[in-house]
Amino acid sequence: MSKDRVDRLNQIGFRWRVRVDEGDENDDFSKLYEQLTAYKKKHGDCLVPKEYDDSHLVAFVLRKRKAFHGQYLPEYQKRLLDEIGFAWETDGDDHPTTMVDPITDL
Repeated sequence: MSKDRVDRLNQIGFRWRVRVDEGDENDDFSKLYEQLTAYKKKHGDCLVPKEYDDSHLVAFVLRKRKAFHGQYLPEYQKRLLDEIGFAWETDGDDHPTTMVDPITDL
C-alpha cells in the first residue's frame, strides 16, 4: 500500500489494529469525551487525577496520552482533545508541563 494511501487512511482515523475485547472504540471515545468535557466544565481543566472516583475516565485520559506519545492516536481524537485544552504532558502529579527549549528560553 502506498504511503499516500496510508496517510489518507490515518487522517480519517482508520483503525489498523482491532481487539475483539475492546468493544466499539468510537462509541467509547464519544461517551468518555463527553464525560471529560463535563469534568472540565466542573473543574476548569482536563487534568483528571489518578485517584478520581471514575476509573473509566482516568483510564481514558491515560490511554489517550499513551496513544499520543506512541503516535497512534487518530487525528480526529487529537483535534477534539486539543479543542478542550487536553494536557498531553503532565509531571506525574497531573499538573501540565511544557517543553523547555534551552536555546529560546535563555
